[in-house]
Amino acid sequence: MKGGFFEINTKEFYNLKYDRVFKSILADPDNPKVLELILSDILDSDVHIMKFMTNERPVKNKLHKVNILDVLIYTDDDTLINVEINTNYSESIKLRNLSYYASIYEESIKDITNRKIKTIQININHNDKSKRPKKIFHIWEDTLREKYTDYFCIIDINVDRYKELCYDKNIKGNKEHIYLVMLGANARELENLSKVDKYVKEVSDKVFIFNADGTYTKTISRDDEMKLLGKLEGYDKGVVNVAKNLLNMAMPVKKIEKATGLSKKEILKLKKND
Repeated sequence: MKGGFFEINTKEFYNLKYDRVFKSILADPDNPKVLELILSDILDSDVHIMKFMTNERPVKNKLHKVNILDVLIYTDDDTLINVEINTNYSESIKLRNLSYYASIYEESIKDITNRKIKTIQININHNDKSKRPKKIFHIWEDTLREKYTDYFCIIDINVDRYKELCYDKNIKGNKEHIYLVMLGANARELENLSKVDKYVKEVSDKVFIFNADGTYTKTISRDDEMKLLGKLEGYDKGVVNVAKNLLNMAMPVKKIEKATGLSKKEILKLKKND
């Protein structure tokens, strides 16, 4: 595929449905805007991220929390919510996750004003065959069918269904659910969506740069992932390889400067040496 300043092999394209791509690009404490927009759409409220949480509970095995991203947010009505975002979700881990989130609720997390913090599990689902784009699950009292608590719920997001319903509208300028559609977009779709929204364009550039590095695989270790992220931010000597790959794809020098942290002079020198 050739589009804009990118030329890539779409068969080897890693988009935001991959857990490590999702986290590396969207879980940025210094730039949480896009994740806020995604959560705002899911929760139907303006969302502001207060901080990215760390896991302080015992991890029983290497899969226990591998796909989970924790953030503490507040909404436009000043409600505090501890959000657990689970990517690459599947039925096989539903019981494990339910137990995990129940333990969070049991601890009755409170802030300095002694308000109980709501806990919401968000599952970002791909390859979901259901027709509903969003499903919300509450805990109910069995006999009376009354809601047991307002402080815990699970939300399933069917990314493929959002794409089916909204993709054509989005590429014509309608931004309805565009950030949820973006989560499942392939290379060509991501390029099209980036033309109608600046935040999608920002994410799209990072995804293409991530793919341009050439070292990312589905089985990459967490340590290697962080090294790769460091390269993209210009803090590792491997950033030179990223710059060379982007030059080979005819990416403008100004874009490479922004992506790698290298100066124009350094980039032109690399171009000359090639």
